[in-house]
Amino acid sequence: MSQQLLLTDYLAKLKCPICQGNLDLIKWNADYSAFYSASSVSNSRFNFSCSQNWRHYRLFLIHWLPEITIDYEAVILNIEDLEIVIYQYYGPDQQGINSIEIFLYPKGGKPSIYRNKERLFDFSQIDKEKIIKRIQTILTFN
Repeated sequence: MSQQLLLTDYLAKLKCPICQGNLDLIKWNADYSAFYSASSVSNSRFNFSCSQNWRHYRLFLIHWLPEITIDYEAVILNIEDLEIVIYQYYGPDQQGINSIEIFLYPKGGKPSIYRNKERLFDFSQIDKEKIIKRIQTILTFN
């Protein structure tokens, strides 16, 4: 099977965890190194995203190797007066580990961050409500 057919099959199985929309190509030749050097969130660090709203779900998919893998992904949720941004990194990263960062941006309040040295979500098996419940649990025990 060609690499393009493998990629098409792989993407067909992934859905946006926020709206269950399909994923679409942002940039075929995204700059892999930009993720580790850029200080702001931008689409240049991701090569696929939710086709309904790019802010819902974005990922950097390593599609040029024989085994297609996700290198990192981002989810942005807006709940009432709170924006939640989740970055999940698949290792080995620069520190050689899997990790997750959860940023909380309350409207008019001080932002906070939660970090962990392991991935806490399987976005292919979860929806918006389950993400919210998981985040509530994580923050309750921190």
